[in-house]
Amino acid sequence: MAIVWGNLDRTRALNRILGCLFVLLVGACSTAGTVPTGAPASVDGEQAEQGFVVFTDIPMPADASVQLDRTIVLGTGEDWMGRVTIRAKSDLVNVFDFYREQMPQFGWKELTVLRSATSVLSYTRGERIATIQIEAGPRSGSNITFSVSPLHTQP
Repeated sequence: MAIVWGNLDRTRALNRILGCLFVLLVGACSTAGTVPTGAPASVDGEQAEQGFVVFTDIPMPADASVQLDRTIVLGTGEDWMGRVTIRAKSDLVNVFDFYREQMPQFGWKELTVLRSATSVLSYTRGERIATIQIEAGPRSGSNITFSVSPLHTQP
């Protein structure tokens, strides 16, 4: 079966293809494997130049790595928002305790805490809110979903 495209159809198809390529290229900036992390969630200058994600305002367990294929971040510095997916070798209890201890040291104020099979912690800092969801990994360790968004207040 042959597909015949008129000029208008070619333009639309080309625009769609270019749009998809743009989305894939932008997505590739934050979806290229895993990045090992240390306690403060930052990366040195050399790694940052190579396209690694830099977080200076959230703590990261020393045994954790950012799962870039499940992470989407918009913005830079301390104005970023989005979702950071993290895989830690530590169990759920240790990761929960780590965030309860470390978040205030990064200037975050605790709002709510729920400790359970899926633990949830919520914090605020300035005009942003952070929600941390921690679940046990499939075999060991923990899966952490760290979401940061603007804090909307009622006028």
